[in-house]
Amino acid sequence: MNHFQTILTRVRMLLSSHRPSQVQALLDHMLEKELLSREYHFALLHEPDGEALARKISLTLLEKGDPDLALLRWAWSGLQVPVAERDPDSKDHGGKSASPSPK
Repeated sequence: MNHFQTILTRVRMLLSSHRPSQVQALLDHMLEKELLSREYHFALLHEPDGEALARKISLTLLEKGDPDLALLRWAWSGLQVPVAERDPDSKDHGGKSASPSPK
């Protein structure tokens, strides 16, 4: 497997296992690290095709020289799903809302 395929496989796994807000956090981090221009960052945020997004992120990492995939390790460790965001439809409190009751 060539280096691009290795990166692409990891990016695909990352994207498939995280929520959109976490993918945005990854793209924001890439912007902060100057791996993306503001224009490209915006374009990636609005990419409707998940496979195209994975390929674009993978090519960017390959072109910008992230040979150790440090950014992806950051994403795996730093983008854990907070308990409150795991499933907004789940009823962890016996089906009751956490909002205060009216007095």
